[in-house]
Order: sequence, then C-alpha cells, then structure tokens
Amino acid sequence: MRKAIPANLGNLLESFFDKKLVQQQNASDNTIASYRDLWRIFLNYLVEQKGIPVTRLTVDLVTAEIILDFLFHLEEKRKCSVRTRNQRRAAFRSFAKHAILYEPRYKDQFDRILAIPSKIQEKKLLGYLTNAEMDATLDACNRETPMGRRDYALLTLLYNTGARVSEMTAVKCVDVESAQITIHGKGNKERIVPIWPETVKVLKALMIEEKLQPKQHLFRNHRRKPIGRSGIAYILESAVYTASSECSSLQQKKVTPHTIRHTTAMHLLQSGTDMNLIRMWLGHVHLNTTHGYIEADVDMKRKALEKGGITKAKAGYTWKATDDVKAFLDTLGMK
Repeated sequence: MRKAIPANLGNLLESFFDKKLVQQQNASDNTIASYRDLWRIFLNYLVEQKGIPVTRLTVDLVTAEIILDFLFHLEEKRKCSVRTRNQRRAAFRSFAKHAILYEPRYKDQFDRILAIPSKIQEKKLLGYLTNAEMDATLDACNRETPMGRRDYALLTLLYNTGARVSEMTAVKCVDVESAQITIHGKGNKERIVPIWPETVKVLKALMIEEKLQPKQHLFRNHRRKPIGRSGIAYILESAVYTASSECSSLQQKKVTPHTIRHTTAMHLLQSGTDMNLIRMWLGHVHLNTTHGYIEADVDMKRKALEKGGITKAKAGYTWKATDDVKAFLDTLGMK
C-alpha cells in the first residue's frame, strides 16, 4: 500500500490566511501581520534550529512536540514574555482548528496541539497616573508652538478616550464630531466615545491651524505624514520627562501610551462610572478585562472593606492548627 503523500504546508497556510482570517473572521491587518510574523519565525526555527531543509517543510512537521520546543525557544532564546508565549500558542491553536477542518486526516496530530496548555503568568498591577500626574503631563506641552499644540491635543484625546495607541494613529478628522468621536478599534470594530467640550475645541483648532481635510489623519509628524506608534510614545515620554521636574512622583513611574489608557479607566471607575459603560468606552470584549481595574485600586478595596463592616481581628486571637494540619502543610512545597 502506497504511503500517503504529506499535505503541502504552504497550501494549508495560504488557505488559513485567506479563508479563515480574511474571509471567515475578517481579521484586522494587525492580526494578520502578527500571525504572518509568527510563521516566518517558526519556519526559520525549523530550518535553523532543527536542520530541516526548506523543501521538506510539510504539515507532518507541525507537531505538538515541535511547537512546545519552539515556545520554549521563544522564552529562553528570544527572551519573549510569558504573555507573548501564550499569544503565539493561541495563534497555533487557530491554525490547528483550520487544519482539522480542511485536512481531517491530521485530526489526532492537531488535537494534541489544541491540548497544549497556556502558561501561568505573573499578574502585575496596572500602572496609572493620579489626577495631579496627568495634569502635569498635559501642562508640560508647550502650547506656544505648533508642535506643542499638536502634542497637547493628542495627549488630551488619548486621556479623554482611553484609546489604544493603534487606534490613535488611525483617527481622521471626519471621526471628530461636536461631542463625540468614532474610534476604529481592534478587529475592525468601531465604537463611539464622548469627548469633553474642551477636547473638541482643541481638536477643531488643530484642524484649522494645519488646514486638514476631513479624510486626512488628525495627527501628523513633522514630515506631514500620519503619526505612528513610536511618534506617540516619544511625545508622551518627552511630556512626562518635562513634567517630572514639577511632579516628582512621575520620576518613579514608567509611562507608556497604554498607561494613559489605564489612567482613563481608573479615573472613570473612581468617579463611580458603571463597569459595563467603562467596558464599552474602552472597547473591551469581556467584562473580566475591565474588572482588572478594580483589583488595582487600593482605595476602592479599602472602602469596600469598611462598607462591609469587616474589622481587624480582636487582639490576642491566634489560629491554632492541629498536628494533622501541620503535617499536611509541611508536605507542601517539598521537592
């Protein structure tokens, strides 16, 4: 009996990107680019680290064992974070589901890939700025200059909307209305966010000053091109550096555009805004994502503690474990 010819990996990858990501999921350009870069790295890994010739790259090689080795390689050699490692795993899972649908004979192989667990990662507290720190950062923009006025408008809108940096780079003049703005979010999803009258005034003034047309990007660099991620990060970094001389607490903080997103969420939460409204405001798909802001707010926890009537234990009270419990606890953590 003739041995079955392995499926062509290139053809399966092509159908994955074309049929699943583009046609079926209508994935964003950023998602497609991220998956593309992953497969470039993975195929190079097979050639360089596993010594597999390019001509022998078939579907049979995409096994759970090799993917686990690759994920380990990402962490140990490329110094990727656990979060990045888990994102790469999710991309492989997406491909595995597609492969099972279009190449059923590989079901057992790809079921094992689907069984690869995510890695537990340390959950860090969300960093955010206080009202005083945010005000100092905005005030650091020199509004006597055209670039300073642009920077102030950009940071004001970033704080007002809590938009992702990728969403800020996509904002066009036509998106700004009298009291709201349309944000083009992840996965080609749009959401409408209210903006303050002061924000509208600043943005309209910027459009007039720079003679911008409705279809043009709102924020541009010194070459008159749409501003990019690195440009926004630099503007924020410069403003924080200047503000730190007046607001010393900023000197101990690493502030990124995503920090401002956290800041918006925290300030909304502290003002009593409903969690579901914050979720829609920020464009979170799941409420659990938004719930992380509650976990980061110590003041809200303290108030909840007081409201619940929970007080300190009475002086002199100690918990006494039995010998059996001690014996059990002693076994934990032993190697």
